[in-house]
Amino acid sequence: MREIAFHGMWALQKECSDMLISYQQKGASKFRCIRCKKMKTYELFTGKDLEIAEKIQQRRYQMLIHSCLYYHLNQNIISDKRWDIWARELRDLQNKYPNISSQVILYDEFKDWDASTGAFLPIEEPWVVTMANKFLAVRIKVATSSHNYNK
Repeated sequence: MREIAFHGMWALQKECSDMLISYQQKGASKFRCIRCKKMKTYELFTGKDLEIAEKIQQRRYQMLIHSCLYYHLNQNIISDKRWDIWARELRDLQNKYPNISSQVILYDEFKDWDASTGAFLPIEEPWVVTMANKFLAVRIKVATSSHNYNK
């Protein structure tokens, strides 16, 4: 069951990137050119720098989606401790690699972020809420499957 949950969440992270691009194309989001930003990540970085850029992007998505779940949807699918670990890791990566961080998607939304809370991030953006609901649905599906499996 854990493997199903992992693969489901991984697929949703990729969908998160694609959905953000889609909302940008429709003009429904205030974020700057997301498609260009995503493509630039792979054009600008290689090797270790690419790994760092991808980790910054992943953590930014996680902070937005899990903060939306917590503050907007009153749900919590990860522990506060896990959120804090991810938040501090993101903050530290952004501080240690400011040049890389400034070129990764959602820079403006996270540039002054101190990792203390996700309450003031743009968690009510339509694409964030959609992805948070999808993560919640995967969690419910996995929990239901696990419950039925144990019977």
